[in-house]
Amino acid sequence: MRMIRTFSLAIGLLFAAGPVASQTQDAARRPLPLREAPEVFQRVLTSAPGARLAASPGSAARGVALPVFSILYVYGQQGEWLEVGKDLRRGPEGWLKAAEAQDWSMMMAMQYAQQGRRRRVLFFERQQDVADLVDAPDPGPLVERLEQAADANRRIDPSVVSIEPPLPRGQQQFRSSPYLIPILGHRRTRFAGGQAATLLQVALVNAGQVATPSPPGLDRLGGAIVFVLDTTISMQPFLDRTREAIERVLGGLRGAGLDGKVTVGVVAFRNNMDQEPQRSRLGYTVSVVQKLDPAAPLEQVSAALRGLEEAKVSTHSFNEDAVAGLWTAVQRLDWAPFADQPKLLVFVSDAGALSGRDPRAMFRGTSLLNVVEAANRQGISILPLHIASAEGRRLGNVGPARQQYQQLGLTGDANSMKYRQLRAGTPAEFDRYMTEFERSLQPVFQAWSRNRPIPAPEAGSNGEGAEGYGALVVNELFSAQQRYIGARAATRSRPVATAWAADRDLTDPDLNALRVSVYLTRNQLSQLALSTRRIAETAANQEMTAANMFRMLQALSASTAQDPERFKDNTESVGDSGVLPGFLKLLPYRSRFLGLTAQGWSQMTRDEQQQLLDELEFKLRAYREMDADQRNWVDLAGGDPGQQVYPMPLEYLP
Repeated sequence: MRMIRTFSLAIGLLFAAGPVASQTQDAARRPLPLREAPEVFQRVLTSAPGARLAASPGSAARGVALPVFSILYVYGQQGEWLEVGKDLRRGPEGWLKAAEAQDWSMMMAMQYAQQGRRRRVLFFERQQDVADLVDAPDPGPLVERLEQAADANRRIDPSVVSIEPPLPRGQQQFRSSPYLIPILGHRRTRFAGGQAATLLQVALVNAGQVATPSPPGLDRLGGAIVFVLDTTISMQPFLDRTREAIERVLGGLRGAGLDGKVTVGVVAFRNNMDQEPQRSRLGYTVSVVQKLDPAAPLEQVSAALRGLEEAKVSTHSFNEDAVAGLWTAVQRLDWAPFADQPKLLVFVSDAGALSGRDPRAMFRGTSLLNVVEAANRQGISILPLHIASAEGRRLGNVGPARQQYQQLGLTGDANSMKYRQLRAGTPAEFDRYMTEFERSLQPVFQAWSRNRPIPAPEAGSNGEGAEGYGALVVNELFSAQQRYIGARAATRSRPVATAWAADRDLTDPDLNALRVSVYLTRNQLSQLALSTRRIAETAANQEMTAANMFRMLQALSASTAQDPERFKDNTESVGDSGVLPGFLKLLPYRSRFLGLTAQGWSQMTRDEQQQLLDELEFKLRAYREMDADQRNWVDLAGGDPGQQVYPMPLEYLP
């Protein structure tokens, strides 16, 4: 009987610079370019245990074995042999059998989506097997049988070679994750219901027979909760109830002997103060009422919260500077002591947010999408509570604000809709949410204090309304628990196979199962940012007709040394124009912008066009943040800064 195994890959192993057999002095040579994208060097991963380099094609290999999944540049090819080297400074170092390597020029990697609502991922021996399940009108019963067989190490058809571990070795936060799985190929398809999906061919590393270890150190697990509160006129009843809820949470934990398990921070926000009467009477745009201080006692937190008062004067607009409050909380508070702990941010407002392009915004050019990216980088789950007030409904503000704040739900478990709208907009309704919030916390921290893991919430338990709010909070804490356990249960291992999987839950295609990243070099990120900036700046200076927009793209194509003849008529899309780097077309990713044609642009309203250009501006801000994020750049090229790589989620591409 063949054993069904689970797999993980340590990125530290993937990026290990193992010893090689020989070294050439020809350091001036550059690796071969990828034909479809000449700006990309050809790279391979070693895929066979014990692979060694030879001095010439066909000669006996010598030297120490290369670590599996070593990354090597390709300098040449003769028949079934590849001339390779791991360091751009040293150039080619020997010859490797092509059969002992896998192409990894695009440097894509897979990560499990956070556990919570979705099912575990199944890996199949054949692409057709997973494609058949995607095409099936009701794959649920077969998927359940396959999961049971895989867990019992039984083989049934279709052939499952692996199942995601119950303790998620690959679930740390995206940029800090040491466990990513390389992607070797992909194919786009659709589920029977029409939802888009991508089938991924991945390289798997055998983690050996799965055992369920005792949860390591859950009694050391605490957490940080930050409230970001709108403190403008009409918010006082909600501020009072938030203070009471926080005091009950911390007091309840203290009474249960769990004092200090949860650290609370509070950030208050209002709006711009450039004009009167706001300049003299509004008080602040953003204020850190209580910083994240693990040593702060309940009495100190309570005293700070008692100072929360609503503004004495109206702000200049109904929309408030929510981004100022969120950005301050995510970027300016000290989350470092809670690096591997659950981190929740509860956002409360009865108004929409100023746009990132609003000249009165405190952080001009920063959007809610930038907040989401920064929160995900730090492992912060944002839970927006949107109070649909009568005034907001009268002004038509509730719908646009809902669209804004739903984006915040892309933090933490992105499969869980965390946005909640208080339809009645009353303090009594808010009370019900706060009661569910506080009730959900104490049992979780009590279980962890006894080193007992909490189970996954039942599917559908976090429905809309206050009744499901506690389950929503528990789902985020469960995801954090799984990351914590997985990080400590992980082991390095040897490779055994390649396999195919779907990036969506096979039984619920609306749920993400896998996330895809691409390791961009600094040179590629710079090229991407420059091209995106040129498009955004040129478009901002044009009358935005379809003809002008696409004449601009043709001019940019010529000015960036691309082929302007490629972009001649209205059937050509932005992605095919040659303006943006060619490697984007090789990724399993299609954005609204890349697929845009002149006809599509002309059919958009002016607001829709501006929204699309705003998205480019917001992504440019994210590129600057990534470039400055020194901790997560990896040196693969032996000292060439331009070839350092960074894991970019595909959703942040243009």
